[in-house]
Amino acid sequence: MIGLRTFAVAAALVLAGCDAGAPTGTSQVTGVAASDAQFVQQMVLNHREAVVLASAALDPTRAAPLPLQRLAQRIEFQDNLEIGQMSRWLRQWQVPSPVASASPSRPGSNQAWLAAMMNNRRKALAAAAELQRTSQNPQVLDLAAAIERRLRAELKALRSAAQVAAAAHSPGQ
Repeated sequence: MIGLRTFAVAAALVLAGCDAGAPTGTSQVTGVAASDAQFVQQMVLNHREAVVLASAALDPTRAAPLPLQRLAQRIEFQDNLEIGQMSRWLRQWQVPSPVASASPSRPGSNQAWLAAMMNNRRKALAAAAELQRTSQNPQVLDLAAAIERRLRAELKALRSAAQVAAAAHSPGQ
């Protein structure tokens, strides 16, 4: 018969979600690396911020140029798809979905929007590049590589749009 002390220790481990034999740095429930789970949580937050920013560019009262609106639509669509995929992984891994501490502000001008979106994309790009050096999860690696490719293209388009916007607002134009 199990002793009371052994039962208490086992119950404490189960309630804490721990397994004394599990390696550190992994989820005790599913075995997913903590760095992979943290990356996915970070990307969900980053993508949610990008969706809010994209919706600001699509606001009809904003009068954003059509190319900027199209770029915002692509970002919003792709980020929402990836949020869905990453949220499913978090549920499968039994890892909590992240909660944003605050909503990002909605930039007033097109130049401010471009700067905010470029900053968002740079942060995600850095995280995706870092994860590819450390992860061993093929699914997460594939997603990080896809995110990196897409973000490089988006940043190129954002820089081009910023140059066009700056030229349109430069003196003598």
